[in-house]
Amino acid sequence: MADVFGSIIGQVHDPEGFPLPGATVTARGTGSSERVTVTDAGGRFRFPDTPPGAYTVIAELEGFTTSRRQVTVPIDRTVDMEITLQIAQVVG
Repeated sequence: MADVFGSIIGQVHDPEGFPLPGATVTARGTGSSERVTVTDAGGRFRFPDTPPGAYTVIAELEGFTTSRRQVTVPIDRTVDMEITLQIAQVVG
């Protein structure tokens, strides 16, 4: 029997490609569906057993700009994402 879920995995890194541990990653689906995780020491995140559909994936970390990406999770497939966070400009 085929799996009725998909998954989202990925890595958050800075502009030079260094992983960003501790970034908050949110997957917001249609309606009230929302899942939140924090990147590990290698900047990796995962949302296993994700219902199929359209999601906005938001990555945030203090000192960096927020990234918002649109993805579609198909049934029985994994969406692999690379997210680059830009260094925030200091105001003052």
